[in-house]
Amino acid sequence: IQDQKRIRLEVVDNVRRAYYEVVEAQSTLDSLQASLPYYEESHRLAQENRSKETILGSDVLNADAQLLKMRNAISDARDRVASASEKLNDLMGRDIHTEFRVAAISQADGDFASLEAMENSALQNRPEVKKAHIQVEQADYDARAKKAEYIPELSLAFNYYTTANFENILPSNVGTAGLSLRWEPWDWGRRRHEYAEKKVKEEQAKVGVNATERSVLLEVRNAFRQLENSRRQLASTDATDLTARQRLKEVQEQVKRQAVLSRDLFQAQSELASADSGQQRALAAFWKARADLKKAIGEE
Repeated sequence: IQDQKRIRLEVVDNVRRAYYEVVEAQSTLDSLQASLPYYEESHRLAQENRSKETILGSDVLNADAQLLKMRNAISDARDRVASASEKLNDLMGRDIHTEFRVAAISQADGDFASLEAMENSALQNRPEVKKAHIQVEQADYDARAKKAEYIPELSLAFNYYTTANFENILPSNVGTAGLSLRWEPWDWGRRRHEYAEKKVKEEQAKVGVNATERSVLLEVRNAFRQLENSRRQLASTDATDLTARQRLKEVQEQVKRQAVLSRDLFQAQSELASADSGQQRALAAFWKARADLKKAIGEE
């Protein structure tokens, strides 16, 4: 039964991770698409300034390259969304061509309880913990069964005989009833040694329970810290990305007024590209950490 539950939890974990891959890919695509208009505006400004001969030809080529790079990144993100969606459809037994869009999950989701509650859930849900407890119960039963061999075996006995070949000398039918006692008083220490071996196995099973529980708790606490760290990193990259977009927007307005040089424009654009890349890495780390914690809890 515990093996079946372990397999079921693995299936659930695979589906959950596939779903999170779709969410992450979709979030990345949305973020890139939000940045695309800024690249297009920078490209337009570069073309406009070229006609005014206020920008270098290399800067125009750089604007072309950056816009093309962003469009390629969006195409790659669309491919990732498609691949992740097909994988999820396959795991759920649906037609892989089924189109859908996942609902965005809040980055500050509150579906996790306190750390103590998650530890208790893990100890109740994880199949290896339940298996370890069953092994203790089995070892205890074996030890008590072996100890019971010291007790004499007393049972009710009934015997029935037929004396057909002795004519009238003995009664033709004889029945006896009584108590039967079986006991082995001298076993030269065999039962004592066997019982001691059973008790050793029972103690080993108890030690195994403690070790398994400690391992599960350590896994839960580590996964929880990883999630909290990735959540902080994601919040930081979100703020950085938002700041970079605003910075680029302001520089573009200054370029229109010829208040800054073109290199300031491309520097701001480069900062946005770096912020987008950092946000994508943070998203991937966040959803991986979230799936790891769900698995550590043993949540279906």
